[in-house]
Amino acid sequence: MKENLLDKNDENKELLEMDDNKDNNEGLKQIKTISSDSNRINTINSRKNSKAPGLNKNFSLKRDNSIFSEFRDLDSRNSSIASSVNRDRANTLLSRDCSLGGDSASVELKNEILALNPDTILPPLLYKRTKMFKEMSYVDILKLEKSEIGKPLLYMEDVNDIETAKQMFRNLLSYMKIRRSSKEPILHAKKILLLVRQANPIIKDEAYLQVYKQLHDNHEYDSYMAALKMLAILSSSFVPDNKNIYLFILKYLYEEMRDNKNELVLSHVKYIFQRMLKTKEHERKNVPCKEELEFIEFLRPIPIIVYLFDGNKINVNVESYTSIKEVKEKVINNLFLDDQNSMNYCLYEICTKVNGTEERFLDDSERVCDIISVWKSEMDKDIKKKIESYFRFYFRILIFTPFGKDDVETLTRVFYQNAYDVVAGRFPLSVEKIISLASLHLFSEYLDDDIRAKDDLEENLDNYINKNKIALLPRDDWVKNIMTKFSQYKGVSRIDAQWNFLEELKTIHTYQTTQFEAKYNDKKSSINEDNIPASCIIALRPDGICILDEDLSQVVFYEYESIKNWGISKDQFILCMPTDSNTVKRVCFLTSQTKVIQTVIEVYCNVKAGKTKKYIKDVVDQYDERFKSIDATKKGMVHKSGGRGSYFNENEYKLLNDLDSINEIVNDEEIFKERTSNAKSKINDINAKKEENQQAVLMKEV
Repeated sequence: MKENLLDKNDENKELLEMDDNKDNNEGLKQIKTISSDSNRINTINSRKNSKAPGLNKNFSLKRDNSIFSEFRDLDSRNSSIASSVNRDRANTLLSRDCSLGGDSASVELKNEILALNPDTILPPLLYKRTKMFKEMSYVDILKLEKSEIGKPLLYMEDVNDIETAKQMFRNLLSYMKIRRSSKEPILHAKKILLLVRQANPIIKDEAYLQVYKQLHDNHEYDSYMAALKMLAILSSSFVPDNKNIYLFILKYLYEEMRDNKNELVLSHVKYIFQRMLKTKEHERKNVPCKEELEFIEFLRPIPIIVYLFDGNKINVNVESYTSIKEVKEKVINNLFLDDQNSMNYCLYEICTKVNGTEERFLDDSERVCDIISVWKSEMDKDIKKKIESYFRFYFRILIFTPFGKDDVETLTRVFYQNAYDVVAGRFPLSVEKIISLASLHLFSEYLDDDIRAKDDLEENLDNYINKNKIALLPRDDWVKNIMTKFSQYKGVSRIDAQWNFLEELKTIHTYQTTQFEAKYNDKKSSINEDNIPASCIIALRPDGICILDEDLSQVVFYEYESIKNWGISKDQFILCMPTDSNTVKRVCFLTSQTKVIQTVIEVYCNVKAGKTKKYIKDVVDQYDERFKSIDATKKGMVHKSGGRGSYFNENEYKLLNDLDSINEIVNDEEIFKERTSNAKSKINDINAKKEENQQAVLMKEV
């Protein structure tokens, strides 16, 4: 991989070589401050003649042979990290964003950047300032400041925003080590992000201009690099709200990429430029954790671990903007799975604590680092309560499809996931069934080695039996009964043991189900004819939707063919079922997993309709765009079922009336009608043909 990067980009050669050159004698070094006037003269070209601040073409920073030593300093930083993140950061290469230039921007964006005139866009936005009774130009306003500011750079009316801007600049000075502070600099960076998150959008613009101000006319190397790092942190979380300020910062970066010859500066500038492009598409929902900020400071991707249920794990490098879908694709490539089968898998989060386990299917559009920041926040709270907590990403089967015994890879993957689900309590099992499954699971691990098998069983009984079921028998009886069954499998192969394990589960109604905890919403449902309990489980199977109670007993089962419509919002899942009296029965659930539920149903319905894998994958891939409307508003999506997917056809022209009835239930706040122009035209054509036919019949009668 390293050789390929070197071939692609010679500019990045020194950056990559830096990772291999370890300083064994002196350890990891900090960059020394360039303090003397002579050094400043030799290392920095003045910007006095620059009309637009920061856009001078001659500015460069030169270093000695240890130019990249600061990147190796990462290992001496705080070693605490969320358990999902690989601690071995020393061997992580620089982010690929460091090697991508301005060419990655679209032609339209480049034209906008180059056409931007700071003389026109900046003066109207800034607070008027005077010096010696003379109004300052915006060039002078946006110059390095080493003392606190009395008012924001941008004109703003809200008193709270004004105070936030001043506090933000104090934190920026502390981060740059211009202002003394007892806190770590990285904590001041995080405080800036918190201030931005809690304030009005104008503070995003203020944050970028404040950092730019500290870059412009800054002749101190360490101070300048600190400001660049702060800009990298900002660009990894949000972009300016004002489009002109966004373009202004990009223009500064674009000019630096084109004209600056210092490789270290170029790496930072390219990194920031890429971040601003990516973050523009998807801003972060959560403030990054301290550990992520440390990776950003040193331009490193974040190495995370994705676990498989068979005990293996896959290392994946992610950036601040990396989505769950992108991580999933990397895992699929690592496992050499068919691309068209990628929709059958998902990423899954599992939090393990002393008092239990919390699990969740992850939506493809979620940002990995947003999830990690939430984990880290919860871990910090648990530490204060003296509670141990572990968070992990798992690669999980989401959609179940048929497979044969000769498909060993799929068999093994399905076996271990089901073995986990058995132990997690997702199957209603009798004592006899538990013993049979536990013995097959144990045999799959140890084959004929009954001594090691018994030792493991005695020590780790809860690895084979759900903890809540262990109390049904004395531990010695569990071990005795399981080992008796175990001895009957002598000579059986591991594949046969795994296959028989799954055969045992096939008779249970929760086999091949994707389960979601939910609450029955009686306020927006019809009369509860099916006696669905307040707390329930939505279990999606290849043939339909099974509603379970908390004991996993089946309450009701809806075949996909019998469902009239289904719809989702941000936190609701609604089903419409036809009744014998030609009315529609509505069943509504509250759940946070609506988008995943929608995806699973969509796939199963299209499979039943005989659609190709490619067709189904294309439909699912479009969901990222379609789900934006749910994330941005309280509205939702409505779909037609009947085993034919979520599209109108000529035999379904009554759907619009059904959609109207759904909207009446939820008062137009949660679910909206999705009507394509094609559907409307088809419906109009059908109605027109009907009228023509009726008129023809009447004419004949006459």
